[in-house]
Amino acid sequence: MKTLIVFLVALSLLQNTILGVNLVLLVLILRSFVRVDRSNLYLAFSMGLLMSHLNFTQLGVQSIIYLVLVQLTQVVSRSHLSAHFLTVVVLGVIGVSVDRILASMLLGETINIFPIILLIEGFLSIPIFAIVKFWEERF
Repeated sequence: MKTLIVFLVALSLLQNTILGVNLVLLVLILRSFVRVDRSNLYLAFSMGLLMSHLNFTQLGVQSIIYLVLVQLTQVVSRSHLSAHFLTVVVLGVIGVSVDRILASMLLGETINIFPIILLIEGFLSIPIFAIVKFWEERF
């Protein structure tokens, strides 16, 4: 768990400085899909606070959005829809889209959803899912 926290902090710093891809949310969604656990909610809340702090937005907005998305992912992972492999891609794209839309609406900004970034995040969800699944099964 400590390694995952360090990895998520490094991803959040990388995401806010270089990349425009929401890697932290993808990792949180995919981990909650692989492993249904209460610690996913703690991670979502703390990473949401960190992301709000790094983005200079209101504290708590990202945390609530991350909590809701992780909880919805855990509900979907318990259903019969989790048997399909492409559910991971759909959850990743929908989660990131909902995060951007809700954050824009709550903060009073214009909604910016670029299809190219969503495609990149959709394609990135497959290798991230494989890495997270290997990591959780291994340790």
